[in-house]
Amino acid sequence: FPPSAFLWRMETFVQVPENLSDRMLHEVQALVTQGNHLYHQGHYHEAMELFSDALRQATSCFKSMAEISDSGKMLLSNLYNRRAAAANKVQNYAQVISDAREMVALGFQAAKAYVRMGGAMLNLGQCTEARDAYRKAVALVPGNEAYAQYLKTAEECCAAAAQTEAARQAQAGAPPSPVPSPAGKVAQACERIHDSLKKGNKVFFAEKPDYIEALSHYNAAIDESSRLPEDPQDTARVAQYHTLLGRRAQTLNKLQRFKDALSDADKMISLAPFSEKGYAHKATTYIMLAHDALENGLRQVEHREGRALLQQQLAQLEKAMSPSELP
Repeated sequence: FPPSAFLWRMETFVQVPENLSDRMLHEVQALVTQGNHLYHQGHYHEAMELFSDALRQATSCFKSMAEISDSGKMLLSNLYNRRAAAANKVQNYAQVISDAREMVALGFQAAKAYVRMGGAMLNLGQCTEARDAYRKAVALVPGNEAYAQYLKTAEECCAAAAQTEAARQAQAGAPPSPVPSPAGKVAQACERIHDSLKKGNKVFFAEKPDYIEALSHYNAAIDESSRLPEDPQDTARVAQYHTLLGRRAQTLNKLQRFKDALSDADKMISLAPFSEKGYAHKATTYIMLAHDALENGLRQVEHREGRALLQQQLAQLEKAMSPSELP
């Protein structure tokens, strides 16, 4: 397709920057297409490298920020957003924050940039900084319920951190208590849950993922969370449990345990019916289940007409499974 058509495949339509030749645009297009494919195959490190190459190609056409047109800034913002998405998958949160700041400086997709920044800061334990980033996102898009929920989670993180610090200071000079208080037991359980989640994420997003080990860590975190006393008012814990279910559903899909993945997706929907994540996980599982069924059919069916039908359906499904835009 013509070079200008490539930019229709980005998250936001932009005109071709005047500084980019057709040859250069084709090179950037090829790198992004390969990066998208690797991203959706779970090869996040390799995708990051390709998005970095695309950024180097694009930025080499501009001598300074002052000479970049709005269309050029929008193109660069999309490329930074793609690299930030891949960096987040491999838990390179410093890169996510850096790319998000570049997006803000370019002046396009600033709200999304602040959300990416806030999520990375939360994962680094920087509750105050995450809260400030989410506040900026909410200020830019005041009606976005998801952004408001992210802000609420960050504020609760700040409050919990303040309480933990206050308790630590209060107990600094006191003799240790042999029996933890109920609140202390909950805090210890939450720490174990967070630790199991981190371990699961580490092996899930590793260059050579170990999905069985990841599942064991996510199971441990969910089991620990299930033993805590129910408190619907503690939205931070509810959000954490929702995240745990999503992580486990992803892992179960990788292991082709589709029935269990659907069960977790339904739990996510029941827990947070206004969040898109449970529905997305459920849809993904059905797509993977359909793909598996068609491949099994091709292994069993021998007559030509039947195989042709299955191959046609498989091709249509695989086309739908290869979106051009990153989340």
